[in-house]
Amino acid sequence: MKKVKGVTKQDVRGVTKYMTEYRIDGKRARRFFDTKRAAELHLKSIKNDRAGAVAKLHALPDDVKIDLLNAYLRAEKNGYNIHQACAEYEKSPECLPTLSFEAARDRFIAGKKLKNLRPRSIKTYESTFNHVGMTFDDYDLNQIAKVDFQDWLLEQGFEPKTVNNYIGHCNTLRNWIAKQNFEVGRFNPFDIEKIEIDADDPEIFAIEDVETYLRAALQVPEVGLVVVLVLLCGLRVSEAIHTTPKEFKLDKETPTVTVRGAAAKKRQRRIIEITPNAVAWLKAAMAAGCVQPATEAQFIKARKSAKLQTAANVMRHSFCSYHVARFKNKNETAQAAGNSPQMIDEFYRELVEPEDAEKFFSIMP
Repeated sequence: MKKVKGVTKQDVRGVTKYMTEYRIDGKRARRFFDTKRAAELHLKSIKNDRAGAVAKLHALPDDVKIDLLNAYLRAEKNGYNIHQACAEYEKSPECLPTLSFEAARDRFIAGKKLKNLRPRSIKTYESTFNHVGMTFDDYDLNQIAKVDFQDWLLEQGFEPKTVNNYIGHCNTLRNWIAKQNFEVGRFNPFDIEKIEIDADDPEIFAIEDVETYLRAALQVPEVGLVVVLVLLCGLRVSEAIHTTPKEFKLDKETPTVTVRGAAAKKRQRRIIEITPNAVAWLKAAMAAGCVQPATEAQFIKARKSAKLQTAANVMRHSFCSYHVARFKNKNETAQAAGNSPQMIDEFYRELVEPEDAEKFFSIMP
């Protein structure tokens, strides 16, 4: 029930204002305007509002009006309206708790540490979420608008690969939080199409540089054994550091190197059948006093000091490329490298001439 009184002229701190006054369900409501015309138009809208909706809206406390405005803007950004949001909420069998982006990322990182995820992977996630969090930490995860996240990505000036990584990491976070029974919202703000990237050929050693690099590596105790394991056996650097000589079976009819699950990137044990030249170089490295460094950082530092640094993953790219060219079996190459056959097909086939592949696996110390 509304009761309209009219427009009155008021002096407000020395400024002339025009006040409308009316009552909504017995509660007094007033608004002030700079001109009498504006006050009269407002009053007319109140009188013509048979259901009293406009009057009730104006009578709401300011904090409620702000909440309504924010809800309206949020719904408009995401392509729905407040009525639809209410209907969806009322259909839900339960009301799930919400988390801010900051709380969500902290919970995610703690969960992954508890699962014993690799420290390097943890650091990668932390780097992404810390950067995103500088803008979105105070937002509830279910309140981040897709257009806001998309605009933020564009503003960063990232390389396409980095953009794709951020999209992937944020989707991983949202999916993980949803599985923990927290509200993440109906609309996924991170559901953004990744950028198409033309794959460049991986950089590998030229055949004439391989022997020189191997001989130089054997002169550095913390480098030689790792280089042989990566370049001639297909291990990752992180795997080679944790694969000790007790995992080498060099004098068997079929010599092997075993990568334990604890050392493997995918935590899956694999036994690699190695070539005669790999056996010879492993024996030469051990005879030269080469040992596994304690950490990957120690290996990188020693290699840099000896001026043996290369572009990223050149040794492993070289192994995969020469191996698939020499043995022409993507499944065997994938098994040795701990990759998928599809990865071998996509990146390493047809990079090396058969003659050079034959030479690669014939190089002896």
